[in-house]
Amino acid sequence: MIKQLTAVLILLCSLAGFSQNDQINNIREHYQDINKKIATCLESVDDEPFCDLYCNEIKLNINNKPWRAVGIFMKTIRFWYSDSPHFMPLIEKREQDALQKVEITELISDRETYTEILYEDGELIFFYYKLVSGFNEHTEERFYFSDGKLIRYLENQTDKTGDADVRQVDYVRSIANQMSLMFLQLHE
Repeated sequence: MIKQLTAVLILLCSLAGFSQNDQINNIREHYQDINKKIATCLESVDDEPFCDLYCNEIKLNINNKPWRAVGIFMKTIRFWYSDSPHFMPLIEKREQDALQKVEITELISDRETYTEILYEDGELIFFYYKLVSGFNEHTEERFYFSDGKLIRYLENQTDKTGDADVRQVDYVRSIANQMSLMFLQLHE
């Protein structure tokens, strides 16, 4: 009886692992699909293929003037979206469902950061953060979400899902929510 119960538990655990890997693969496929669309948009000119996404860009400090107590500072936020949020209810979707991806680049003194936030049906599914500093500091973090829950966390290619700090995950969610709200406010 104990052997049978152990076998059932092992089977259930392995099925849960396969399911999680399937979710990660689906997120990666969605990420690649959105990035292909973005690449087409960035490469397209008037006589080339139609771009499937729209893009709004916000730039801070476009004149590259030094900021007091910071020095070099520039920030760019790009919102990639499929349609005007106002039209989403016409196809029985929420306004935030239009947002596909946000890209944030920052240059602050001697460090550069790059952030990608990927959404599907208005929900956060992937968050990528990269920091490169003049002090040879290099950090990459990847957060994978499904149904609002963290399913995988990688730091510098090392799986640290079990060690993920709740505050850090909440911070990632709050940044994604702020970007979604900012996107909607741009369209009011």
